[in-house]
Amino acid sequence: MTDFFLSPFANERLIESYRDQQKCLAYLVGYEVSKGETHILGSIKVFEYYLNNLFATWRKNEEVLPANLKFCGVCVTQNQSEDVDEFIEKINKLAIPPDFQSQEQINKMVVLLHNENSKASELPKSFLYNYQTKNYSEIPLEFSKSNILDDCIRFSIKQTINVAYDSKNLKETFASQIDNLMKRMDNPKIVYDILQSDIMLRNNGKTISVEAENSAITILDKIQEESDGFEIVDKKKKNKSRIIKKVPYAVEILESNISQDVSVAVISPIKKSVDTYTLDLNVICFVHRDEKLKNICEIFRNGLKRQISSFYRRAIDSINNNEKLVKYEVVHFWPDQLIYPIFSLYPENSNDEELKKYRESLHDIFLLPKTMPLFRWKNKFDFKHSTKDVKGFLICPHKLIKKTIDPSHNVSLVKGRYTYHHYMQDNFNDSGWGCAYRSLQTLISWFKLQSYTEKDIPSITDIQKTLVKIGDKPENFVNSRQWIGSFEVSFVIEDLLGVSSKFISSVYGSEIASRARELASHFNKIGSPVMIGGNNLAHTILGIDFNEQTGQVKFLILDPHFTGGEDIDIILNKGWCGWKEESFWNQNVTYNMCLPQAPSTV
Repeated sequence: MTDFFLSPFANERLIESYRDQQKCLAYLVGYEVSKGETHILGSIKVFEYYLNNLFATWRKNEEVLPANLKFCGVCVTQNQSEDVDEFIEKINKLAIPPDFQSQEQINKMVVLLHNENSKASELPKSFLYNYQTKNYSEIPLEFSKSNILDDCIRFSIKQTINVAYDSKNLKETFASQIDNLMKRMDNPKIVYDILQSDIMLRNNGKTISVEAENSAITILDKIQEESDGFEIVDKKKKNKSRIIKKVPYAVEILESNISQDVSVAVISPIKKSVDTYTLDLNVICFVHRDEKLKNICEIFRNGLKRQISSFYRRAIDSINNNEKLVKYEVVHFWPDQLIYPIFSLYPENSNDEELKKYRESLHDIFLLPKTMPLFRWKNKFDFKHSTKDVKGFLICPHKLIKKTIDPSHNVSLVKGRYTYHHYMQDNFNDSGWGCAYRSLQTLISWFKLQSYTEKDIPSITDIQKTLVKIGDKPENFVNSRQWIGSFEVSFVIEDLLGVSSKFISSVYGSEIASRARELASHFNKIGSPVMIGGNNLAHTILGIDFNEQTGQVKFLILDPHFTGGEDIDIILNKGWCGWKEESFWNQNVTYNMCLPQAPSTV
């Protein structure tokens, strides 16, 4: 039986990093299920100048991860002439910091080996390495059939803590107070209050209103007894919170908090001249649905400590540089290129340009190409509004489609976020003729949500006025019900955003599947949605699924002809957003496709 699973997505990222950089050493990010399975979900780059301090630098990088995701090993991409023993010998020489937190982590390390000919669809060589004994043995490894985080409950813990310090003895007193805070996090009297229920979890493993031996899924059962699963009112706090069902068991409990009865915000006072430094903690924790309730507080604790350590590291850097202490905001990011969120600390009131160098470093650390913005302020992930934007438009409905991961399929998808635009929105009746306009709105929303532009998404009337302004249409085109095609879509994108488009033109429906590789290349390199039009019908292509074994192609389609409200169940169940066979296209009709390009930037 296999105990080790590798995400095909993570393997693809490692292969791509090899192509980009020729050689790469990376930490492996994993999630360990209580039944003994280790799921490798991603990687963090190890820079050459860190090699002599591999494990110490891991702790610094681990701080940005959600609680319960941790270091589980290393991966190296190397030349075929190098053998396993050479690499293992390098690891043997690495020094382990005396205060390294988990001896178990380094005595049960997964080692993955890639070479220049490795393919994303092939498993790398895999070994289990014990640093203490210096022994290693080959282990069976399988590709994950699904994302293990889909079987987890996602908790959010928010807490404001004021750290007091003596401004005349800043470094010592600040460090002392943080150390004191870390110790207080282990206080057995601390209680975590699950706000949407009457459940409370104690730091000592005991529970209130539920058995400690029960599994974490009990929390959801208790909540849903009193709600429809989407909106509940907390009886104690009398405030509303939301639960978003992304997929079965992947549920956000958005307002978990530390009980104010035993608040960790209480810090021992200092009797000298006192200043305070505010930590606004905002921690994300993934807890497997089968995890015992008595074990959950340890996960919460680790997540809080990681974030406190990040705040401390930033503050000490400022103190060492004789700089004023700056207040930081926790910013969560969840780019499509990662299957788990990360967080970073951004100085309040900072702008993207000031953070550019740091944002570039995040791309390097997470082995992400520097071709599109992923860590700008507007890229931050809002867990409370992860399915709809502030105007009520659905965000990325395709992400709610449950699909089994199969390494034999090459799946290429839109990268980043967009909003779904379709008939009858904005109190505007465009049924029967406005589909291409709506597809264009979806394309522009992608540029806006990726922070390429600050411009608003144009209305249908605005689009018509733009086409008149640039001389493509006569004056009477405004307020008409005339259809537009892929070329007009490209004209508007270029005028509004200064972005050019490529085209796949004059393709019969029976031939579209033969252009799958071109579409896949577009999604892999650029990532923007594609507008396709033919026979006065327009659709938006969000992805391609190419089966290497059978040659079959499927298309992920977002259909702008939907006339209903923003009901995600209807949209998915009725196929308004979903995978379509090659027969979806009218075989005898000629189609044109508009593939918007994007500037290469962070």
